[in-house]
Amino acid sequence: MRPLARLPHWTSLLALSLAVVGNLQSQNRKTEISETTEDRIEVSPWWPTKDVADAAQLVGNTECAKCHTDKAAAQATTPMAHAGARAAHAEILRSYEKLTGELSPYRYEIARSATGSAYSVADGAQKVSAQLEWAFGIAHKGQTYIYSRDGAYYESRVSFYTTLHSLALTTGHLSDSPSSIDAALGRRMDSRETQHCFGCHTSGSTIGGRFDPSHATPGVTCEQCHGPGAKHVAAMKAGKIEEGRRAILNPQK
Repeated sequence: MRPLARLPHWTSLLALSLAVVGNLQSQNRKTEISETTEDRIEVSPWWPTKDVADAAQLVGNTECAKCHTDKAAAQATTPMAHAGARAAHAEILRSYEKLTGELSPYRYEIARSATGSAYSVADGAQKVSAQLEWAFGIAHKGQTYIYSRDGAYYESRVSFYTTLHSLALTTGHLSDSPSSIDAALGRRMDSRETQHCFGCHTSGSTIGGRFDPSHATPGVTCEQCHGPGAKHVAAMKAGKIEEGRRAILNPQK
């Protein structure tokens, strides 16, 4: 019966050990959660915003689908694949002839026409407009719009929200009334933020250190996470299987 008498002692040690492990895991989780996007980009060997040295290294989803048919088909249905779209092809903007919203004293409107979607804000006395260029977000919950002015990109102050079926304040923007009607239209993004935004919502926007969204592929493609596929494809076609596997990145590992 003596071993049984010691059971509570070992049970306590086990409970204490589990508590310590649980605490360490909790601390690790907190550390992961507190890590900034900027830090993750710097330390990670892969990230959607990582630069590609040469456009020739990219083969495109069509080439990937030749061997990975099921995976490529499944990827095309994911929110990541539809994370970004040119405004002219954005389903939400094509579905609504006009979207409106009001953040006193400003009234917002996105109106669709043959030339695209015009985004405007008015205060009763003045009105400023911009042609929308990109739509970021699949609109499962919402969609935010990007336009450019004087060589810089801006994020629209209002976004489309699916539950509202209208425009409302973009997440992250201050609810305080802007000091000018130009400021009410949207927020200017600096070059680094712009590159990161396009890096996560489109593919191939930065090639050889040069940011050029005019050649970006809308949404996140296979190579945006697995890395450029040209060397992988060439090795696999040549029957160099192991070399081919090493030439492509598996983020899981």
